Amino acid sequence: MTSHIAFLPEKDVAVIALTNQWSRAAQGLTATILEHYIEAEPTNYIDVYIEGRKRYEAYIKQQKKTEKPLQPGTTKPPMPLTQYAGTYKDNWYGTVDVTATGSELNIKFSRGNALTGELKHLEGNRFVAKWYDRTLNADAFVNFDVDFDGKVSGFKMKAISASTDFSYNFHDLDLKRVSE
Repeated sequence: MTSHIAFLPEKDVAVIALTNQWSRAAQGLTATILEHYIEAEPTNYIDVYIEGRKRYEAYIKQQKKTEKPLQPGTTKPPMPLTQYAGTYKDNWYGTVDVTATGSELNIKFSRGNALTGELKHLEGNRFVAKWYDRTLNADAFVNFDVDFDGKVSGFKMKAISASTDFSYNFHDLDLKRVSE
């Protein structure tokens, strides 16, 4: 949800715009309305934001063209997939489940169904989370931490693409194993 509140106290005007989406439309709407009170020819900021969005989408499309596709590793993980499986917790986010089914390792975030996918091995204890919902544009590196006893103790993540929406904040997660 996005909200934008703006005031013109000298004109006794306040504008509040609320949306159920992440965009700058609320700001465009409030700016357009406020300019009607102070400009002879107000700018249509909604059109300005639409053009900005089109430029951003073109930038993202170009980024995708120039990014090298990741190739899954040709080696096997250093330990059986079952040793990576378990429930992990981040104090800020909550829990993430990693499950081993046959020759697959899967990941599922507890908050929402969108972040559910397969972990593809790259090298060592490093995997790539490939989300089943391919519209997310949010695949991420998953680096498992191993303690001195050789057991998986947690993992960290980082978005693969520079064009991944910042709101995923994978890099802020410090997931620690809470159960196997």
